[in-house]
Amino acid sequence: MPQGIVWVGRSVREGKKFQKGPFLNGVLGIVKGAALAQGLSVLASPLITRIYSPEAMGLLGLFVSFLAIASTFCTFRYDVAVAVVEDDEVIPLIDSCFVIIIFGAVISSWAFEFLRKNDNFGYGSFPIWGTWLIFVASVLSASSGILRYYALRCRDYSKVGRYNICQALIGLIAKILLSFSGFFGLVLGDIVGRFAGFKALWVSVHREKNFYFSRKILFKYKLYPVVHLPSSFINTLALIALVPIFTEVYSLKVGGCLVLAQRVLSLPFGLVSEAVGDVFYGEISRIIKEDSANLTTFLLETVVRLAFFGGGVGVCTWFFAPVVVPYVFGSSWILTGEMMSIMAPWTAIAFTVSSVSRLIFYSELSWIKFYYDLISLIVIGMPLLLKFENPLDALIFVATFQSLLYILYFILIFYISLRRDKIIKS
Repeated sequence: MPQGIVWVGRSVREGKKFQKGPFLNGVLGIVKGAALAQGLSVLASPLITRIYSPEAMGLLGLFVSFLAIASTFCTFRYDVAVAVVEDDEVIPLIDSCFVIIIFGAVISSWAFEFLRKNDNFGYGSFPIWGTWLIFVASVLSASSGILRYYALRCRDYSKVGRYNICQALIGLIAKILLSFSGFFGLVLGDIVGRFAGFKALWVSVHREKNFYFSRKILFKYKLYPVVHLPSSFINTLALIALVPIFTEVYSLKVGGCLVLAQRVLSLPFGLVSEAVGDVFYGEISRIIKEDSANLTTFLLETVVRLAFFGGGVGVCTWFFAPVVVPYVFGSSWILTGEMMSIMAPWTAIAFTVSSVSRLIFYSELSWIKFYYDLISLIVIGMPLLLKFENPLDALIFVATFQSLLYILYFILIFYISLRRDKIIKS
């Protein structure tokens, strides 16, 4: 604890930079490919917003929101276990997960069809083929999640970088080429990109031709579906529920503007957060086993550097977004700029904390996260009850309380790093 605090003070005063090492090399390995893909996405966004309407973007947001929940459910959180199981259990666990994913995708498709038929949260706008596409997308997304954690286990971060660029770049090209088909082009393009990402990861799996399914291994690591799945399910629901809720309370156009706001904000924040989070999860596994005394120091080093980056981007977004967005994306997206300005502080705090949040998976106190996620979901759902007349007022309410919750979550993560007796080292 004192050592970490002293380092932070010295780092702030002296502007200490990252030193070359496994952590930085890993982050760069993931970021290099994703940076190119995200850069192309930024350049293509003004074109996308001019060939697709806010309503079409809203439908894509609904599709992707549901898919995020479905892919979390389909893996039963065994994807997280892939990074920590014994070496001889990895391939059997991966194969077993593929069987579970098919079952989960069927259940997810039924759930999507239920929402579609009952016209809940705007899903009634989808035709019947949306249900079939959800099945395909759920299988691809969940399978990619399994293989992604396998690459992190192997510390093969360049593979994760190639996955990012394949999914983003191929998906972007497909959306542009399929624009003649209306919002169907956005959805199908997203699926094409996910297939490309899955293929990029699949070639990295070192395995024999035999297929293994092991109920014994699934039962051995039952902690993940029993404890982590409910928490992750609620956490994911809290992260993606904003678009369906705003679509339900206001309109599909408002939901579409919110989708673009989230996507543009994710370009600087999501790129770095995902890369740092992946490498952080891989590196703390080694630190916990070999050098647990430095866990708090490593956590603080990472958070301070992320806070400087997030704060700078957040301030620029808060100030410039309302002015710049209409010129870049077109006059139909004025609301998006105002939404980005409101969401900037929340996104900056979330970026800093979520990048290191996976430390909780190594803690015996991980059950606390379930209650945190539940509170977060309640806050996200409050616009359904309070019925703000202006969607911006509703967004201010959600952003303020979510920022406070992320700060509380960091306090929990920091406490876990201090309580090394509560860390799972197996």
